[in-house]
This record gives sequence, structure tokens and C-alpha cells, in this order.
Amino acid sequence: MGGRSDPGEFTFNRLNHRYGDAETRDFNAFFNAGTDLTADIEFYTFGSYGSRQGESAGFYRRAIDARNRNFSASTTTFVPFYPSGFLPLITSDIEDYSIAAGVRGQLGEWNWDLSHVYGHNSFDFGVANSFNTSFGAASKTQFDAGGLRFGQNVTNFDVQRPIAVSFLRELSLAAGAEYRHENFDIVAGEEQSFAAGPFASLGAPAGAQVFPGFRPANEVNAKRDSYAGYAGSMPTSSRT
Repeated sequence: MGGRSDPGEFTFNRLNHRYGDAETRDFNAFFNAGTDLTADIEFYTFGSYGSRQGESAGFYRRAIDARNRNFSASTTTFVPFYPSGFLPLITSDIEDYSIAAGVRGQLGEWNWDLSHVYGHNSFDFGVANSFNTSFGAASKTQFDAGGLRFGQNVTNFDVQRPIAVSFLRELSLAAGAEYRHENFDIVAGEEQSFAAGPFASLGAPAGAQVFPGFRPANEVNAKRDSYAGYAGSMPTSSRT
């Protein structure tokens, strides 16, 4: 301009959009073990742990985008919050783990198995390099947007035995029961991730841009219990 170069041309990053899959970093671990408690009873256990951090992007907001306006600097002229615009990011933190333990063995002609499994998953959302326009200069640039939780407990007991039948090689009898408890939660994010600030009355959009957080009204803490049982028989093979 006026024969002079814009100094912003030397600092502006033109790689300002992202396409395709999110960037992720993963860690997973597993174990499996067991030991004999007596000649007829075995203890066993297995489980896993997984962690994943992810990051993806929304659409780039240019410097003159209305969503980038810093109302607190001026309510009459346009002043950008990010002088060169910004690319809002959605971050995620996922944790998943489960563990099973049980004992199994033989009592007379019966084979039996008693086990319990616990599993848990959490999915936390975050927003980075963003802006809640309705808060103006008081806005944070990183937000905890809340998350989801799920947990499950399952207890099983099974028995089985073979029975000799004249016209069959063998008949297998089996029976069992299961109890399951489940819990699901939605956790609200921090206030600025969803709230309307003082400049909302001037038309400034509310909430963290690209992913507004869960509100307290969205929170859920739901539980349920399930019971099941079965019994049956199956021929293993016919005599020839």
C-alpha cells in the first residue's frame, strides 16, 4: 500500500485450512494372566487400557469475519480479536479401559465359570485457538467443552456338563445367569464454552466457536440394571 509492503505478509501463515482425518495420538496396552488355585479351580484375568488424543479443525475465520470482532475494544469500529484471523480447533481426549476376573473349575460332572467384568469409557471435548465473541477481550482462547462417560459392570455365572445318551455320542447341558449395571453421563463444560457474554445483546455470537460446550441443562446421569438367564441342551454328535 502506497508503495510499501504490508508487514503482515511476512508473518501470515497461508496454510490456514485443514482437510481429512483428525490428527491422533494413541496408546494401547493389554494383559492376560491366570493361575491354578487348586487342582480343580483356575483363576483368570485379562484387560486393556487405551488412550487417544485427537485434534481437528473447523473453517478458518478471516481477520474481518464478524465472529472475530473484539467488541470490547470498540463498539463502533471493527477491531479483530485475532489480527490475522484464526483457525479454531476441536480437541478430544478419549480414555477406555476394562478388566475381567473370574474363577472356573469342575465340581463333580459340572464345569462352572464365575466372572466379573468392568469397563469404562470417557470422551472429553476441548476447544483451542478459539473465541467466544460475546465476551470480547475477556474471552478465553481455550475451553473445556465437557464430555461423555459410560461405565458397565457385568457378572456372569455359567455351568455345563456332558450326559451320555444311548443314541448320541454325548449331550451337553448348559445354564447360566447374568447381571449388568450401566451408567451414562454427560458432563457440562466450563461456563464460557457455552454462555452468552455481555456483548451478545449487540449481536455477538455466544459459545466457543467450532464446538460450543455442553450446558448444565444437557447434563445426564442415567443408570439401568439388566438381568438375564438361559438354559439349554445340545447334542455334540450322533453315534454312527
